[in-house]
Formats: sequence, structure tokens, C-alpha cells
Amino acid sequence: MKYMHFETAQGIFVNFKDLYYYIGNKLSFATAQIGQAFRNEISPRQGLLRVRAFTLAEIKHFVDPDDKSHPKYSEVENLELLMSPMDLQMSGQSAKRLCLGEAVSKRVYLFLTRLGIDEERVRCKHHLRNVMVHNAADYFDAEIESSCLLNSPINPCNHL
Repeated sequence: MKYMHFETAQGIFVNFKDLYYYIGNKLSFATAQIGQAFRNEISPRQGLLRVRAFTLAEIKHFVDPDDKSHPKYSEVENLELLMSPMDLQMSGQSAKRLCLGEAVSKRVYLFLTRLGIDEERVRCKHHLRNVMVHNAADYFDAEIESSCLLNSPINPCNHL
């Protein structure tokens, strides 16, 4: 059971109106935030086990819902990634290589591979509807396979 589940983006959403005004009342724009977040790990029989503190960095992209085009989209639209879409998960199949449908997914992938992460260890997992955050129209995680943490989600991406 978890309480105080970490969330640093609240400040970005609370300040959206000011950020929007500051950039000239135009979409699309991005903003970033770094901050402390906390998580309590609790056991019903033993009480509070430990409090964990995290320093998190988040980048939020706000896109015009009526114009999601990007001038450089054609440069990366055929990029293939190891993906685990909803339909494969529902049928019990494993991840497979697919072309991405959204430019934001490609930027996450390129960011990770340009950091030096082996492309064979990166996959994008599309979340099932029953595990998506309440305000998301779509949601996926960029995951990295590692020897100590199996398929660790490192970059959640929401389409709100």
C-alpha cells in the first residue's frame, strides 16, 4: 500500500495559466520542473516501513489539440521501436518491433538512445485502459531492460 505517491507535475498544472500567458497565449510549448517527491512504504502488520524521498525532473509538453503537426515529423515517422501495445498485451503476446504513430514517442526513444542506452534494451509499453491515470486519453511508459531491474519504467508519457 502506498501513500503520498510521488507527483511533481502539480505545480506545472497549477501554473499553466501563467505559463501560457508568458509564452504569448500560444500552444505548443514545453515546461520543465525539478523537485522533491516522497513515498511511504507501509505494511499493515508492521506499520511504516520507510519513507523514501526522490528528486524528480519532469518535462510537460502542451500541444494544440486541433493542430498536432510537427515540421520534422517526416524525418522520424518510420523509426521502429520495440513496443508492447494494448492489443498484444490483451492477447498475451510479447513486445514486437513497430513503427511509432506519435512523434513524441520517437523523441523519447531518440533521447534515450542518444544518452547511450542500447536500443535493444528500450521498449515502449502502452498501458491498458484499466491502469491509465484518470485524466489520460492515452498513456505509455518507456522502459529499459536492465540486469538489476527487469523492464524498469523510466519515462511515463500521458496524452491528456
